Amino acid sequence: FLNRFVHMFLMYENFVIMPDQDRESWLSSRESMVNFDKASFLSDQPQRHRPFLSRFLETQMFATLVDNRIMANWGDYDANLQVFEHRIKAVRRRLGEGGLATRG
Repeated sequence: FLNRFVHMFLMYENFVIMPDQDRESWLSSRESMVNFDKASFLSDQPQRHRPFLSRFLETQMFATLVDNRIMANWGDYDANLQVFEHRIKAVRRRLGEGGLATRG
């Protein structure tokens, strides 16, 4: 299960929109902010994954992933995010640049 998500979200952090304000300002306004470029992310995905991903990107689970990625920039690193990103890095190393360009 985790492996499937790792492969689908190998490059997700490229689409996270990092805030330009401090942590407290972001926390107080994050519900009204766009923190992830969903359209660009989806257009970069294989067609067969898009139906699932378009729905999944609207879930609380995904919002939490993006929030945790942003919070990590302020040193608040979630343990589950660490595991997920460690797996992403391992898959990237295994696939190499060529594998990332041709996956899907």
